Amino acid sequence: MARNDTIQVNGHPMRVYLDIPAGGGTRPGVVVMIHGPGLDKFIETQVEDLARHGYIGAAPDLFHRQEAGGDMMARVGKLRDQEILADVDATVAYMKGLKDARVSSLAVLGFCMGGRNTYLLKGYVAGDFAGNLAFAAHVLIAAIVTFAGALQLVPQIRARVIGVHRWNGRLFLLASMTAAASGLYMIWVRGSRANTIAGLATSLDAILILAFAVMAWRAVRARRIDAHRRWALRTWIAASGIWFQRIGIFGWTTFHHAPVGMTNRFDGWFDLSWAFGCYLLPLAILEAYLRVRERHGERGRYLMAAGMLLLAVVTAYATHAAYANVWRPFLWRLGA
Repeated sequence: MARNDTIQVNGHPMRVYLDIPAGGGTRPGVVVMIHGPGLDKFIETQVEDLARHGYIGAAPDLFHRQEAGGDMMARVGKLRDQEILADVDATVAYMKGLKDARVSSLAVLGFCMGGRNTYLLKGYVAGDFAGNLAFAAHVLIAAIVTFAGALQLVPQIRARVIGVHRWNGRLFLLASMTAAASGLYMIWVRGSRANTIAGLATSLDAILILAFAVMAWRAVRARRIDAHRRWALRTWIAASGIWFQRIGIFGWTTFHHAPVGMTNRFDGWFDLSWAFGCYLLPLAILEAYLRVRERHGERGRYLMAAGMLLLAVVTAYATHAAYANVWRPFLWRLGA
Protein backbone atom coordinates (compact mmCIF):
# COMPACT_ATOMS: atom_id res chain seq x y z
CA MET A 1 0.00 0.00 0.00
CA ALA A 2 1.41 3.37 -1.00
CA ARG A 3 1.85 5.94 1.73
CA ASN A 4 3.49 9.23 2.63
CA ASP A 5 6.03 9.09 5.45
CA THR A 6 8.08 11.87 7.00
CA ILE A 7 11.75 11.40 7.86
CA GLN A 8 14.42 13.75 9.20
CA VAL A 9 17.40 15.02 7.20
CA ASN A 10 19.79 17.03 9.35
CA GLY A 11 16.89 18.41 11.36
CA HIS A 12 14.62 19.07 8.36
CA PRO A 13 11.42 17.04 7.93
CA MET A 14 11.21 15.49 4.44
CA ARG A 15 8.27 13.72 2.83
CA VAL A 16 8.96 10.35 1.25
CA TYR A 17 6.41 8.61 -0.96
CA LEU A 18 6.72 4.87 -0.39
CA ASP A 19 5.09 1.79 -1.86
CA ILE A 20 5.79 -1.81 -0.85
CA PRO A 21 4.70 -4.83 -2.91
CA ALA A 22 1.84 -6.88 -1.52
CA GLY A 23 3.09 -9.44 0.97
CA GLY A 24 6.19 -7.51 1.95
CA GLY A 25 9.16 -9.80 2.45
CA THR A 26 12.64 -9.26 1.05
CA ARG A 27 12.58 -7.12 -2.10
CA PRO A 28 14.95 -5.01 -4.21
CA GLY A 29 14.51 -1.29 -3.62
CA VAL A 30 14.52 1.69 -5.98
CA VAL A 31 14.99 5.35 -5.03
CA VAL A 32 13.00 7.47 -7.49
CA MET A 33 14.48 10.94 -8.07
CA ILE A 34 11.89 13.66 -8.65
CA HIS A 35 11.69 15.81 -11.76
CA GLY A 36 11.33 19.61 -12.00
CA PRO A 37 7.65 19.78 -10.94
CA GLY A 38 8.55 17.92 -7.76
CA LEU A 39 7.03 14.94 -5.98
CA ASP A 40 3.81 15.06 -7.95
CA LYS A 41 1.31 12.51 -9.23
CA PHE A 42 3.65 11.44 -12.03
CA ILE A 43 6.43 10.49 -9.60
CA GLU A 44 3.96 8.82 -7.26
CA THR A 45 2.71 6.73 -10.19
CA GLN A 46 6.27 5.58 -10.94
CA VAL A 47 6.71 4.48 -7.32
CA GLU A 48 3.41 2.58 -7.43
CA ASP A 49 4.34 0.97 -10.76
CA LEU A 50 7.62 -0.27 -9.27
CA ALA A 51 5.72 -1.83 -6.36
CA ARG A 52 3.39 -3.65 -8.78
CA HIS A 53 6.48 -5.16 -10.39
CA GLY A 54 7.92 -6.35 -7.08
CA TYR A 55 10.17 -3.45 -6.04
CA ILE A 56 10.10 -1.31 -2.92
CA GLY A 57 9.87 2.22 -4.32
CA ALA A 58 10.61 5.44 -2.45
CA ALA A 59 10.66 9.02 -3.73
CA PRO A 60 12.15 11.73 -1.49
CA ASP A 61 10.87 15.30 -1.82
CA LEU A 62 14.11 17.12 -2.61
CA PHE A 63 12.33 20.47 -2.39
CA HIS A 64 11.55 20.05 1.32
CA ARG A 65 13.90 22.90 2.30
CA GLN A 66 11.97 25.37 0.14
CA GLU A 67 8.57 26.99 0.30
CA ALA A 68 5.88 25.29 -1.78
CA GLY A 69 4.97 26.84 -5.13
CA GLY A 70 6.92 29.45 -7.03
CA ASP A 71 8.83 29.26 -10.29
CA MET A 72 9.95 25.72 -11.10
CA MET A 73 13.30 26.71 -12.62
CA ALA A 74 14.09 28.92 -9.63
CA ARG A 75 13.35 26.04 -7.27
CA VAL A 76 15.53 23.67 -9.27
CA GLY A 77 18.30 26.26 -9.26
CA LYS A 78 18.33 26.33 -5.46
CA LEU A 79 19.05 22.62 -5.11
CA ARG A 80 22.56 21.68 -4.00
CA ASP A 81 24.29 18.41 -4.81
CA GLN A 82 25.42 17.82 -1.22
CA GLU A 83 21.86 18.30 0.02
CA ILE A 84 20.55 15.89 -2.63
CA LEU A 85 23.08 13.28 -1.51
CA ALA A 86 22.05 13.81 2.13
CA ASP A 87 18.37 13.39 1.20
CA VAL A 88 19.06 10.16 -0.67
CA ASP A 89 21.27 8.79 2.12
CA ALA A 90 18.45 9.45 4.58
CA THR A 91 15.95 7.77 2.23
CA VAL A 92 18.17 4.70 1.86
CA ALA A 93 18.57 4.44 5.65
CA TYR A 94 14.80 4.76 6.02
CA MET A 95 14.20 2.00 3.44
CA LYS A 96 16.68 -0.32 5.14
CA GLY A 97 14.94 0.25 8.47
CA LEU A 98 11.43 -0.64 7.28
CA LYS A 99 9.56 -2.99 9.60
CA ASP A 100 7.10 -4.35 7.04
CA ALA A 101 9.66 -5.27 4.36
CA ARG A 102 13.37 -5.86 3.89
CA VAL A 103 15.47 -4.26 1.13
CA SER A 104 17.87 -6.70 -0.52
CA SER A 105 19.60 -4.42 -3.02
CA LEU A 106 19.19 -0.84 -4.17
CA ALA A 107 19.02 1.05 -7.44
CA VAL A 108 18.19 4.63 -8.40
CA LEU A 109 16.29 6.10 -11.33
CA GLY A 110 15.18 9.59 -12.26
CA PHE A 111 13.30 11.64 -14.81
CA CYS A 112 14.44 14.89 -16.44
CA MET A 113 16.60 16.63 -13.81
CA GLY A 114 16.24 13.46 -11.74
CA GLY A 115 18.11 11.59 -14.45
CA ARG A 116 21.05 13.91 -13.99
CA ASN A 117 20.88 13.52 -10.21
CA THR A 118 21.14 9.74 -10.46
CA TYR A 119 24.73 10.19 -11.65
CA LEU A 120 25.58 11.75 -8.28
CA LEU A 121 24.92 8.32 -6.79
CA LYS A 122 25.90 5.93 -9.57
CA GLY A 123 29.22 7.53 -10.44
CA TYR A 124 31.20 6.12 -7.52
CA VAL A 125 30.51 2.61 -6.24
CA ALA A 126 32.48 1.53 -3.19
CA GLY A 127 34.73 -1.45 -3.87
CA ASP A 128 34.31 -1.31 -7.66
CA PHE A 129 37.77 -0.02 -8.60
CA ALA A 130 37.58 -1.03 -12.27
CA GLY A 131 34.06 0.37 -12.66
CA ASN A 132 34.95 3.65 -10.93
CA LEU A 133 38.04 4.00 -13.12
CA ALA A 134 35.99 3.33 -16.25
CA PHE A 135 33.36 5.88 -15.20
CA ALA A 136 35.94 8.57 -14.44
CA ALA A 137 37.78 7.93 -17.69
CA HIS A 138 34.58 7.98 -19.70
CA VAL A 139 33.29 11.26 -18.24
CA LEU A 140 36.56 13.19 -18.09
CA ILE A 141 37.75 12.08 -21.51
CA ALA A 142 34.44 13.11 -23.08
CA ALA A 143 35.48 16.74 -22.61
CA ILE A 144 38.81 16.08 -24.32
CA VAL A 145 37.06 14.38 -27.25
CA THR A 146 34.64 17.28 -27.69
CA PHE A 147 37.14 20.13 -27.60
CA ALA A 148 40.12 18.39 -29.18
CA GLY A 149 37.92 17.20 -32.04
CA ALA A 150 36.56 20.68 -32.65
CA LEU A 151 40.07 22.14 -32.55
CA GLN A 152 41.13 19.78 -35.33
CA LEU A 153 38.63 21.46 -37.67
CA VAL A 154 40.31 24.89 -37.47
CA PRO A 155 42.15 25.30 -40.82
CA GLN A 156 44.46 28.04 -39.50
CA ILE A 157 45.95 25.61 -36.99
CA ARG A 158 46.59 23.02 -39.68
CA ALA A 159 48.19 25.64 -41.93
CA ARG A 160 50.29 27.59 -39.43
CA VAL A 161 50.91 25.34 -36.41
CA ILE A 162 50.99 21.85 -37.84
CA GLY A 163 52.74 20.48 -34.75
CA VAL A 164 49.81 21.47 -32.54
CA HIS A 165 47.41 19.89 -35.03
CA ARG A 166 49.34 16.62 -35.01
CA TRP A 167 49.69 16.30 -31.24
CA ASN A 168 46.11 17.38 -30.67
CA GLY A 169 45.03 14.80 -33.25
CA ARG A 170 46.89 12.06 -31.39
CA LEU A 171 45.23 13.15 -28.15
CA PHE A 172 41.81 13.16 -29.82
CA LEU A 173 42.16 9.66 -31.29
CA LEU A 174 43.52 8.22 -28.03
CA ALA A 175 40.76 9.89 -25.99
CA SER A 176 38.06 8.71 -28.40
CA MET A 177 39.24 5.12 -28.24
CA THR A 178 39.56 5.22 -24.45
CA ALA A 179 36.05 6.67 -24.08
CA ALA A 180 34.64 3.99 -26.41
CA ALA A 181 36.38 1.15 -24.57
CA SER A 182 35.35 2.43 -21.12
CA GLY A 183 31.80 2.86 -22.40
CA LEU A 184 31.67 -0.77 -23.50
CA TYR A 185 32.93 -1.82 -20.07
CA MET A 186 30.25 0.19 -18.28
CA ILE A 187 27.47 -1.13 -20.52
CA TRP A 188 28.23 -4.84 -20.39
CA VAL A 189 30.26 -5.31 -17.18
CA ARG A 190 28.84 -2.63 -14.89
CA GLY A 191 25.35 -2.87 -16.37
CA SER A 192 24.92 0.85 -17.11
CA ARG A 193 22.28 0.48 -19.80
CA ALA A 194 18.58 1.24 -19.95
CA ASN A 195 17.77 -2.00 -21.78
CA THR A 196 19.47 -4.53 -24.06
CA ILE A 197 18.61 -2.79 -27.35
CA ALA A 198 19.82 0.56 -26.04
CA GLY A 199 23.00 -1.15 -24.88
CA LEU A 200 23.51 -2.68 -28.32
CA ALA A 201 22.95 0.71 -29.98
CA THR A 202 25.57 2.43 -27.83
CA SER A 203 27.94 -0.51 -28.26
CA LEU A 204 27.70 -0.23 -32.05
CA ASP A 205 28.60 3.44 -31.73
CA ALA A 206 31.63 2.53 -29.59
CA ILE A 207 32.75 -0.10 -32.13
CA LEU A 208 32.45 2.42 -34.96
CA ILE A 209 34.52 4.93 -32.98
CA LEU A 210 37.27 2.36 -32.47
CA ALA A 211 37.21 1.29 -36.14
CA PHE A 212 37.19 4.86 -37.49
CA ALA A 213 40.01 5.93 -35.17
CA VAL A 214 42.18 3.01 -36.29
CA MET A 215 41.50 3.82 -39.95
CA ALA A 216 42.34 7.51 -39.38
CA TRP A 217 45.62 6.53 -37.74
CA ARG A 218 46.54 4.07 -40.48
CA ALA A 219 45.76 6.61 -43.19
CA VAL A 220 47.92 9.36 -41.72
CA ARG A 221 50.77 6.90 -41.17
CA ALA A 222 50.55 6.04 -44.87
CA ARG A 223 50.54 9.79 -45.76
CA ARG A 224 47.07 9.49 -47.29
CA ILE A 225 45.96 12.85 -45.89
CA ASP A 226 42.60 13.08 -47.68
CA ALA A 227 41.59 9.63 -46.45
CA HIS A 228 42.87 10.51 -42.99
CA ARG A 229 40.65 13.60 -42.84
CA ARG A 230 37.58 11.61 -43.86
CA TRP A 231 38.18 8.94 -41.21
CA ALA A 232 38.96 11.56 -38.58
CA LEU A 233 35.68 13.35 -39.34
CA ARG A 234 33.81 10.05 -39.04
CA THR A 235 35.51 9.44 -35.69
CA TRP A 236 34.48 12.86 -34.41
CA ILE A 237 30.87 12.46 -35.54
CA ALA A 238 30.57 8.98 -34.02
CA ALA A 239 32.22 10.17 -30.79
CA SER A 240 29.63 12.98 -30.63
CA GLY A 241 26.77 10.47 -30.80
CA ILE A 242 25.86 10.69 -27.12
CA TRP A 243 25.75 14.49 -27.37
CA PHE A 244 23.44 14.23 -30.39
CA GLN A 245 21.32 11.76 -28.43
CA ARG A 246 20.92 14.13 -25.47
CA ILE A 247 20.04 17.25 -27.41
CA GLY A 248 17.81 15.19 -29.74
CA ILE A 249 15.76 13.94 -26.80
CA PHE A 250 15.27 17.42 -25.35
CA GLY A 251 14.60 18.96 -28.75
CA TRP A 252 12.00 16.28 -29.52
CA THR A 253 10.15 16.58 -26.21
CA THR A 254 10.27 20.38 -26.27
CA PHE A 255 8.90 20.53 -29.81
CA HIS A 256 6.03 18.13 -29.04
CA HIS A 257 5.45 19.39 -25.48
CA ALA A 258 5.33 15.71 -24.51
CA PRO A 259 7.58 12.59 -24.56
CA VAL A 260 6.08 11.22 -27.79
CA GLY A 261 7.30 7.70 -28.53
CA MET A 262 9.16 7.53 -25.21
CA THR A 263 8.60 5.37 -22.13
CA ASN A 264 9.89 5.23 -18.57
CA ARG A 265 12.02 2.23 -19.57
CA PHE A 266 13.45 3.95 -22.68
CA ASP A 267 11.97 1.29 -24.97
CA GLY A 268 9.47 3.43 -26.91
CA TRP A 269 9.71 3.74 -30.68
CA PHE A 270 11.52 7.08 -30.47
CA ASP A 271 13.80 5.91 -27.65
CA LEU A 272 15.04 2.92 -29.62
CA SER A 273 15.16 4.51 -33.07
CA TRP A 274 17.06 7.54 -31.79
CA ALA A 275 19.46 5.30 -29.83
CA PHE A 276 20.77 4.24 -33.26
CA GLY A 277 19.85 7.38 -35.19
CA CYS A 278 21.78 9.76 -32.91
CA TYR A 279 25.02 8.71 -34.62
CA LEU A 280 23.92 6.90 -37.81
CA LEU A 281 21.97 9.94 -39.07
CA PRO A 282 24.86 12.41 -38.53
CA LEU A 283 27.23 9.91 -40.16
CA ALA A 284 24.91 9.64 -43.17
CA ILE A 285 24.81 13.44 -43.43
CA LEU A 286 28.61 13.54 -43.27
CA GLU A 287 28.87 10.98 -46.10
CA ALA A 288 26.46 13.05 -48.20
CA TYR A 289 28.55 16.16 -47.54
CA LEU A 290 31.80 14.42 -48.52
CA ARG A 291 30.25 13.01 -51.69
CA VAL A 292 28.82 16.38 -52.77
CA ARG A 293 32.08 18.18 -52.05
CA GLU A 294 34.15 15.73 -54.06
CA ARG A 295 31.88 14.75 -56.97
CA HIS A 296 29.18 17.35 -57.56
CA GLY A 297 29.22 20.77 -59.12
CA GLU A 298 28.30 24.18 -57.87
CA ARG A 299 24.54 23.54 -57.82
CA GLY A 300 24.92 20.44 -55.68
CA ARG A 301 27.13 22.32 -53.26
CA TYR A 302 24.60 25.13 -52.89
CA LEU A 303 21.88 22.59 -52.15
CA MET A 304 24.10 20.87 -49.62
CA ALA A 305 24.91 24.22 -48.01
CA ALA A 306 21.20 25.01 -47.70
CA GLY A 307 20.56 21.62 -46.13
CA MET A 308 23.43 22.10 -43.69
CA LEU A 309 22.06 25.52 -42.72
CA LEU A 310 18.66 23.97 -41.96
CA LEU A 311 20.28 21.23 -39.90
CA ALA A 312 22.30 23.86 -38.01
CA VAL A 313 19.04 25.60 -37.06
CA VAL A 314 17.55 22.30 -35.85
CA THR A 315 20.72 21.56 -33.85
CA ALA A 316 20.66 25.03 -32.30
CA TYR A 317 17.01 24.54 -31.28
CA ALA A 318 17.73 21.16 -29.70
CA THR A 319 20.83 22.49 -27.93
CA HIS A 320 18.85 25.37 -26.46
CA ALA A 321 16.17 22.93 -25.29
CA ALA A 322 18.81 20.86 -23.49
CA TYR A 323 20.36 24.01 -22.02
CA ALA A 324 17.02 25.29 -20.73
CA ASN A 325 16.07 21.96 -19.12
CA VAL A 326 19.40 20.69 -17.78
CA TRP A 327 22.40 22.98 -18.07
CA ARG A 328 20.83 26.30 -17.10
CA PRO A 329 19.56 25.03 -13.71
CA PHE A 330 23.01 23.56 -13.01
CA LEU A 331 24.76 26.82 -13.95
CA TRP A 332 22.34 28.73 -11.73
CA ARG A 333 23.31 26.50 -8.82
CA LEU A 334 26.99 27.21 -9.44
CA GLY A 335 26.38 30.96 -9.50
CA ALA A 336 24.07 31.09 -6.51
